[in-house]
Amino acid sequence: GYFITRFPKKFKVNTPFFNAAVEGTEFQVAMRCESSELSVFEGKVRAIVLPARDEKLLTSGQTLVAGPSTPASIRTLIKPSDAVQWLLYYPPLSDAKVTSDVVATEQCRSLTAPANETCHTQRAEALLRFGRIEEALRAIDDALALDSRNGDANALRAIVQIAGNDKAAALKSASAATVSSPNAYRAWLALSYAQQAAFDLEQALASAQRARALEPNSSLLNARIAELLMSLGRIKEAEVAARSAIDANPLEARARTVLGFVHLAQIDIKAARSGFEAAIERDSFDPLPRLGLGLAIIRDGNLVGGREQLEIAVALDPTSSLLRSYVGKAYYEENSKERDALASTQFNAAKERDPRDPTPWFYDSILKDSRTRPGEALQDLDRSSDLNDDRAVYRSRLLLDQDLAARNASQATVYNEIGFHQLGLEEAAQSLAVDPGSASAHRFLADIYATAPRYDIARASELLQAQLRQPLGAPPLQAQLANDVAFKNTFFGPATVGLNEFNPLFIRDGHDVQLFGLLGNEDSYGNQAIVNGLHGPVSFSLSEFAAHSDGYRSNNDDTQRQYDGFAQAQFGDSTSAQVEITHTKEESGDQQSTFDPTLFSATLRNEVDIDTQRLGMRRLVDANSDILLSVIRQDREGAANYNDPAFPLSLVEHQKTWKAEAQYLTRHAGFDVILGASYFRGDGERVTTFFDTSVAEFNSRHVNAYGYLAIPTRAGWPQVQLGASYDDLTSEVGDQSELNPKIGVIWKIAQSITLRAAGFRVLKRRI
Repeated sequence: GYFITRFPKKFKVNTPFFNAAVEGTEFQVAMRCESSELSVFEGKVRAIVLPARDEKLLTSGQTLVAGPSTPASIRTLIKPSDAVQWLLYYPPLSDAKVTSDVVATEQCRSLTAPANETCHTQRAEALLRFGRIEEALRAIDDALALDSRNGDANALRAIVQIAGNDKAAALKSASAATVSSPNAYRAWLALSYAQQAAFDLEQALASAQRARALEPNSSLLNARIAELLMSLGRIKEAEVAARSAIDANPLEARARTVLGFVHLAQIDIKAARSGFEAAIERDSFDPLPRLGLGLAIIRDGNLVGGREQLEIAVALDPTSSLLRSYVGKAYYEENSKERDALASTQFNAAKERDPRDPTPWFYDSILKDSRTRPGEALQDLDRSSDLNDDRAVYRSRLLLDQDLAARNASQATVYNEIGFHQLGLEEAAQSLAVDPGSASAHRFLADIYATAPRYDIARASELLQAQLRQPLGAPPLQAQLANDVAFKNTFFGPATVGLNEFNPLFIRDGHDVQLFGLLGNEDSYGNQAIVNGLHGPVSFSLSEFAAHSDGYRSNNDDTQRQYDGFAQAQFGDSTSAQVEITHTKEESGDQQSTFDPTLFSATLRNEVDIDTQRLGMRRLVDANSDILLSVIRQDREGAANYNDPAFPLSLVEHQKTWKAEAQYLTRHAGFDVILGASYFRGDGERVTTFFDTSVAEFNSRHVNAYGYLAIPTRAGWPQVQLGASYDDLTSEVGDQSELNPKIGVIWKIAQSITLRAAGFRVLKRRI
């Protein structure tokens, strides 16, 4: 039995040879006729050895064995996975059958060749489904003793080696299986798993497709192809393959699991939960549908219920680094001191179980940053980025680049927090070089431009791109107050759901409110209020912003007020649409500053009213490409009045403008291409009153087109960017056409420097 109890409580386990009192831990008890065994993986367990009632305290990494003929002894767990070998999940090589009876060894040995070999391999596979690894290995050895070239036996051995993380041996065994049995679909399926473990997803997909060609009606093979397509970001194709798998064999649990993850990527939570529950009914040993069910429940707004399912997934596979990373993430999301401590423990356990997995380092950095430890957070983010490519076992090269860009953007955010703005800008620029479609990097640049004078246009551009590309439910609006730290973007990490990447699913259904205000001298004050909500495939945000200051001299006051409404809807996995409506009102005196402090107007009053409507859409063309569309309409009324009888000047301006834009982005291993075009039209009139009244009409037209090509040379060398843009402008001040070629080089030099900041640990960063 495997037990998880996170907090101290009265809980005892009684066996014939000892009793165990739990003190908040994770442990396993194995009872046999000749002895009982207690293994502690986390925390402490107090054991009372019978009949002498000797008391022994076991801590993490220790095992106690006691029996009538075995003196009670405590030993250290050299490889904790050995103690829970029965819990490891072994991917099946055959479709599920109605019956799961295990044939006896003697019955197999009584058969003649080749039926005896087939019997041994079928017995081994059935035993693996039940987690009876030692018996399964003996059955595999029996089959190989009869014929060392037996393809099915070598394939099963490869599966065992994959579960034991012996990738080289697994690839050797699977390759031997395909050589000796080129027409055996199990051999090619095992090779597919081995190739995936060796970070070659494309070849893994090709081998799975070769297996399906040999067994076209196999549900398991279609499910395998579906999960590989998901890893490559090809969601639509994955859905087709998963449905084919279910049609071929409704008893196959793997197919329903994969289809459940497809539905999660499509934000169809109800269908996803149904798929995972059906998979659990068919195979209760598999931790993956438990993980999926937990994520679906969390996405539905029930964090505690989802976390409990994730804990069950950990109990089903205690050696999995990925499962521990996500249960730690769930603890962190519960937002309490006790749960934060548990989250840290799980992240450390995940790092121990798989030192090459970047996921626990990434989530641990978020935990540390939230606990005001940004220096340590940066170190963990740096480590996570270094390990990013090790997730090639379940992420395509394109998705890995997107993940790396998201991690770099998170680093940029922390840099900005501690005042290293330039380093933050460089990290964000690097993110966009790796992945021009990174919503996180665009969002960070928008945030940091808000603090920079005269960057309003750049900020608006970056914010628009971030909003169009953001995942559903991410905070869509940023605060307008430049010194706002409380409103930092809290959505970190990869934004593309895959079989082993579920970060976006922790954005849960529900509502939250953020309030911020400031007070200063000269009657200065400001406030910001944001209400966010997420319900299934729809999110919304309502915000109000107000600021006022009397200024540093007379008639220097400035009052601003803005109301904004935003809604985003997700249609399947490939299309999202947005609508945003904004009303802005400004009133001010003379805002200009001159060298002569007495040179200003005491009577000038300015008023501006702006109404803006925006429609946006993002459409995924395929796993590598997407299209952005945006249409913005604006009505602007402005007035400047000199309320001076000696100088009765009044300017009133009415403008109606609209702009349509489109951008196409495609990303590949060897290059990125961005193509875009926009059309702007503005019409208005200006009424000038200075004793007499005159009316002037004006209009503007602007056509813009651009293209960029980014070519990485090789690792450690520059990325070359080529581009060109064309502008054609017609306005009241003249016409202009211009063709502008561009070339750029981005080079990340592989050397380290050390940054020191008061109150923070030493940070080693690559530049």
